[in-house]
Amino acid sequence: RDSLYLSTDGGQTWALDITIEAYIGETGLVVKPDEPNVVFIATFWGIVRVEYPLDYWGNVLWDNTPAVEYPIGWNGNPGNNIRALAFDPNNPAILYAAGRNTQLAKSINGGTSFEWYETGLQFINLAVDPTDSTVIWGGERLRGIYKGKFSGGSYTWTGMKEGINAIKVNDIAVDPHDSSHLLAATMAGVYEKQGSGGWQPTGALNYVEAFSVAFDPSDLSGASFYAGSESYLERTSNGGGSWEMSNNLGYPHYVNDIFVDPNNASTLYVTTRSPGAVYKSTDKGVSLTAITPAGAAFDFNAVVVDRNNSNIIFAGGGNYFASPGPGSLYRSINGGESWNPILDNVIVNALA
Repeated sequence: RDSLYLSTDGGQTWALDITIEAYIGETGLVVKPDEPNVVFIATFWGIVRVEYPLDYWGNVLWDNTPAVEYPIGWNGNPGNNIRALAFDPNNPAILYAAGRNTQLAKSINGGTSFEWYETGLQFINLAVDPTDSTVIWGGERLRGIYKGKFSGGSYTWTGMKEGINAIKVNDIAVDPHDSSHLLAATMAGVYEKQGSGGWQPTGALNYVEAFSVAFDPSDLSGASFYAGSESYLERTSNGGGSWEMSNNLGYPHYVNDIFVDPNNASTLYVTTRSPGAVYKSTDKGVSLTAITPAGAAFDFNAVVVDRNNSNIIFAGGGNYFASPGPGSLYRSINGGESWNPILDNVIVNALA
């Protein structure tokens, strides 16, 4: 009953592409790093794979009907209610999935098949160590941050929340230049972990709770990073000693996702809920300009930029708090100047 929409003019217009005969609830979405025509969607019923065809020269035929496979990766396992997806940044053939079923799914063939590993944990965030593919970090729904180490055919999970005075972890980030340097966005603010040391709180934000975090990849020292709070995107260049606020986005405007353009660190995108919106900054978060898709009347939960083409952006959302309701996944091919819906009647929680 749910639908996939496609835009090829940066979100200005949208066309119904396919109808997915399954309700899509809590979702995440990732684009295959080495195949931008392949998209994986985490849904209430499992993982959906969408593949657009290529022409003889390898160009994506966006006007053609994509192939849809769903749900994939079950193999007799309870693969429903998937809430997080993450590709290994060192190997585009490795895809992870996790959710409310206390299992981690791992594919080593680009999502064709999955192996399942019992964790006893319900992860709602996943991040793969950029320097060690045997390590994966997970944000548990109620129990904080865990580090998973793969060895001997299984994962060993270790709680990494010592020092975090918060039960709710909203987001985690791994320093792209130092995999032992971590950030956590929690209900008690931003926490930082470096090396073998414990978690330490940074300086206080304008609003106590942090909903999202992201490193500035242009700072090799790792001292510059972002935090999404209420009404503001906040930035530090001294390791959280002090924070600078963006322009006021209005009340409450919870900034729940941050994505820095991988090709230009001065450009970044954020999404908000209550009300839902998408913003763009070209000055490292000093000022944010709304680029929300026209007619969208729901929370925006996630945004991502194509690593090979900064003009291609995906943003999606839907309401999963009070007064829940489906949203849409949008695509822009002109840096957010215009959008087209490519998936409708869904709740998009994460993109990568």
